[in-house]
Formats: sequence, C-alpha cells, structure tokens
Amino acid sequence: MGWFALPFSWVGDFLRWLSLMGGGWNLVAWGLYVAVCLSPLILVKWQRGWVRWLPVGMSGLLFWVVYLMVNPYAMGGGLRVFPVEVGLGLAGAAVWSAVLFWVGIWLVDRVWTADEKALARYLRGLLWGLVGVFGAAALWALWGMRGQVGGSLDGVFAGVRAVVAASPYGLNGWVALGGVKIARAVESGFFSDDMLRAVKDFSVRCKDALVAMLVISVGFNLLQFMLAARLSDVRMMLDFPVGSALFALGALLLARFAAHAHALREENEGFV
Repeated sequence: MGWFALPFSWVGDFLRWLSLMGGGWNLVAWGLYVAVCLSPLILVKWQRGWVRWLPVGMSGLLFWVVYLMVNPYAMGGGLRVFPVEVGLGLAGAAVWSAVLFWVGIWLVDRVWTADEKALARYLRGLLWGLVGVFGAAALWALWGMRGQVGGSLDGVFAGVRAVVAASPYGLNGWVALGGVKIARAVESGFFSDDMLRAVKDFSVRCKDALVAMLVISVGFNLLQFMLAARLSDVRMMLDFPVGSALFALGALLLARFAAHAHALREENEGFV
C-alpha cells in the first residue's frame, strides 16, 4: 500500500522537515503546500466544457491528501482503524485514481473532437503503445522462465514453454505494427491506394498471426503430451492464448470490413 502514497509522501516528508525547522521555514512550508495543491489549476485553460472543473476537484483533493502526508496522525473517520501506512496508501490511491479519471476523460474529449489528421496521430500513438506493451509482456514471459532453463530435458522444455508463452505477445506486437502503417496511410486519404495496400497487409498479418497462435498452441500441447512421462514439471496442459487470439481475430474482422468498404467504393465508382 505504501507505493500508492508516492510521490505524495515524499512531498509530505519534505514539507514536515521544513516546518520543523521553525521560524521563516514554517512559512515557506505553508507556501509550498499551497503551491503544490493549487498546481492542477494551471491546466484549466487547456480544458474544455465541464472538464474545466476537474483540475478544481483535483486541487481540493490534494489539499486533503498532502495535509495527511504532512500530518499522518491527523487522519480521522474510518481511516483511524487502519495502520498509518495503510491509511496513507489509501489516500494516495484516491489521488492516482482521480488522475487516471482526469486523463481518461481528457483523452475521450480530445478524440471526440479531433479531425481526421489528429485521429491518425492518436491512432499511431495508441498502436505504438500497444507495440511497447506487447513487447514488454513477451520479454517478461521469457524472463520469468530464466531460472528453469537448462541442459536437461526439463530445462530445454522450460525454454520451449517460455517461447510459447511469449509468442502471442510478440505476434500481437507484429499485428499492431501493421496497424501503424494504416494510421500513416490515412494521411493520404481513407480510400487512397496506400490505404488499400496497408489494409490488405494488415489483413494478412492478422490471419498469419492467428494461424501461428493456433499452430504453436496445438504443437506445444501435443509435444507436452508425448513427453509427459519423461517430464518432472507438466503444466499448462491446455495452454491457449485466448486474449491474444481474440485481439488478432478482432483486428482481422476490422481489416476485412475495411477491405470490403474499399471494394464497395470502387464498385460504386465503376457504376458512376
């Protein structure tokens, strides 16, 4: 729970240290406290509509949470039943959840009011973010098996298991890269030749990735079944990347819809 209190607990510790120095430093601590808590108001001019009030609410929440970080034993109400560390963690989690809410609402507002070029930029950013997430997940899956890989049959099979666990993430990252090409092609026109080529490439990527996931899953399960009597560690007897497969299938459906839309437009232009 203590991690949720960061970095607010650091701010509270610093302000408490200044305050305990006494004299003018106490005034400095109060000034910094007010400045930190009012800092979200700087972003008001970049907000639109009712979203302008979110920085005001965030500022009020910071006044309460930062004060608790400075004086943790001032917690009242239901927080008194928890240890101090838990209470501070709950207070920090409240701020972080408010930050996530603010960022989410801001993103929805930006996307809802964006033009075509801005939407393409947002889509590229989202897809590059997915590439990073999938890449990190693949590396984490490989890293998690590092202590089990060795020269024995169990060690070799542990390496195979790590590759199998990482492969859906790697394939989804490859699919997301194809989506980046589509986002770039949008700048030349939604029904341009570049867009059509990017959509076709994306469709092929989705199909190949989905087939590869199925083949890897079936191959791994069959191999494990045949070697089960010789393995001391038999896990994931029914290993299938449902989430990754659904992502690839959903991307494939969207790509095919886009391809059919292009074909229908060309057919209509032919009639004209």
